[in-house]
Amino acid sequence: MSRTVVVLGAHSAVGESVVTCLGERDLGAEVVAATTTSHVAQDSVLIDAALVARGDLFLLAFDDDIATGLAAGLRQQKKPLVDLAGVVSDAALVFPTLDAHSAAPLVDGEAVRLSTGLAEPVAAVLRALKPFSVRRASVVTYESAAVFDRPGMDELSEQTRAVFTMQGRPAERFAATLAFDTIPTVTGPDGDWAAADAALADAIRAAEPGVPVFATRALVPSFSSDAAVLTFDVEGTPDRETVELALKGGRGMHYTADAPPPSVDAVGRDDALVGRLVVDAGRITCWLVADRLRRGSATQAALLVERWLDIENGASVERP
Repeated sequence: MSRTVVVLGAHSAVGESVVTCLGERDLGAEVVAATTTSHVAQDSVLIDAALVARGDLFLLAFDDDIATGLAAGLRQQKKPLVDLAGVVSDAALVFPTLDAHSAAPLVDGEAVRLSTGLAEPVAAVLRALKPFSVRRASVVTYESAAVFDRPGMDELSEQTRAVFTMQGRPAERFAATLAFDTIPTVTGPDGDWAAADAALADAIRAAEPGVPVFATRALVPSFSSDAAVLTFDVEGTPDRETVELALKGGRGMHYTADAPPPSVDAVGRDDALVGRLVVDAGRITCWLVADRLRRGSATQAALLVERWLDIENGASVERP
């Protein structure tokens, strides 16, 4: 039986990326790009009761009051829901690249939540390096305007244009003007930067528990490419070739031994790029880049949809 997968919020940057990513796969299911009356988008349909009734799986990609109401209604109806916007705070956090059982809750009509951005790619590196007895992980990020989805990307574009035309434009969503600047927080003007740092560390620990993780997050004038410097305290002095082999075998990543990849090289990719490896006594350091909208959002969602469809088509349910 054919299934209908509905992307709620195709007007958002994350939603558009999810629709594109799903369209590139031979899912054997109908994919519906849906939006609201206030966000009419090309090649999308309006969210209404009829669409909710015929949908089999829903992916939520926007975070306003309408999204909150939709999420509550879908959960009441026991419709399986994948939250990419952080609307359903009490939903189980899953990591599709790392966990084979990630789609299991959806079979029971539950909601799951994806940690979009760098959390899962960083956790993938941490997992790959587990054989080296990681004692502590420190993460310093350089995140894109896509933290604020399309409104943030649009504001960066407008700020950049204002700089070149020598016109001032105050920051609205960012804590300061982002164009040609670095802001030591990923929050808005009134945001809690310490809480934002802790949220990333918590998500990484949820994916790979048992290792203390500390995060420092910053915004840079990039549209969707994110980057991070990762430092792992380990036992002894690892063999560099062994570390390289571990990274080459990591899930959802591509290790490059050549020049460190600039963050723009990750745009549009389904994997993260890892390079600039330094191995010292008691420490491993590397550079990670990933596309926030693709690897950090849509790729995870697509993998989750594929697993859910496999189960719906008769595959055994994998649970933790």
